[in-house]
Amino acid sequence: MQLAIISPYTHLNGHYWPYTCDLLSALGAAGEKCEVFTARPPRYQPAVSGAVPEWHSCCPWTRLLLRDSYRARNWGNRADTLVRNLEFHFCLKKCLQHTGGKIHIHCIESRHRILLQEVCRTTATFSSLCVGDPPPGMAKEREDGYRRAFDTGRLTFIVETESVRAAWEHLAGEHVVHIPAALPWVAHVPTPQQEARQFLGLPADATICLFFGTHREGKDYLTAIEAAKASVSKPFLLFVGPLISVNDPAALAAAAGYGKFASWDGYFPDDKVPHVFDAADAVILPYAENYTKGSAVLLQAAHFAKPVIATASGHLRDFVTENQTGLLYEPGSVTGLAKRYDELTSWKAAGDADVPWRFDLTRARYSWATLTESYLRIFERNR
Repeated sequence: MQLAIISPYTHLNGHYWPYTCDLLSALGAAGEKCEVFTARPPRYQPAVSGAVPEWHSCCPWTRLLLRDSYRARNWGNRADTLVRNLEFHFCLKKCLQHTGGKIHIHCIESRHRILLQEVCRTTATFSSLCVGDPPPGMAKEREDGYRRAFDTGRLTFIVETESVRAAWEHLAGEHVVHIPAALPWVAHVPTPQQEARQFLGLPADATICLFFGTHREGKDYLTAIEAAKASVSKPFLLFVGPLISVNDPAALAAAAGYGKFASWDGYFPDDKVPHVFDAADAVILPYAENYTKGSAVLLQAAHFAKPVIATASGHLRDFVTENQTGLLYEPGSVTGLAKRYDELTSWKAAGDADVPWRFDLTRARYSWATLTESYLRIFERNR
């Protein structure tokens, strides 16, 4: 075996394990074999039978601390940081011990301090997904640690947007590579909207706007709620995802006196996620004006053939414009978003005739068939 993958969160609902399975399926379809090092045995296998790898469960004793409920309650605090560090440390150590370090290691999620140390200590080569900019106000000692690791030539960061690549370039140089996130590997067969709504207990005739993902600071729920109140159509707002900050959309909607909403606080079960998208009419991405990063929900929405209504800022604006996947409104504009809600309802009433969005561009540009070669080039270059 020449390739190993570190993916600690095999049993948690969320995007880590589905993404790992999709990557394994894509690599298997390309004839690539690998081993996978996880915290616990995975809850399901890759879709491509030839892609099923050799599994290594590295720290099953953390099962009491790795539940969805624990992760949602402790997101970002010291307890969560400790567990994340432990699970990544043990997965990485077992991988290095098992392979003798003569291997390329791809990290689906990594703890940077631990990763940088191992890059400098070992002869293995590494790549890691990196979803955000460098930490603001980074101490010189930590900055030097990044530079030393990248200077070895044995570490590559893979980022999903060009803006994040540019933010790392001063530290990583040519060792930070932009590869967009890919759509899910398995094609979606939609459930009829009314059936999905009945399954979830949602109103049959409403315009349903889905807010999917972690509920965190930086998401402008208040504008979304006030726009719903100001709109003619009065859409039903569906909030699905764990609350990891004080920015609670359900509490904001209740305080605003807007009763047409439902909320699921937690990671929605993977096998039920398609029902949530099938039940919705659109996916809302309401961010503050200074938000420049991407969102995996952009691709999820396209995969499930649902338009997005997003703030016209940064990557969100660029993605929606270039791929024609939905509508935009100015950040913080209650009247702008209210107008979009009403436009969505009008198109729904007209049977989606002449809608200005499409999904074929996204499915072509962001398919695994298109992007797998980019991963293979990094793996081959580093092995």
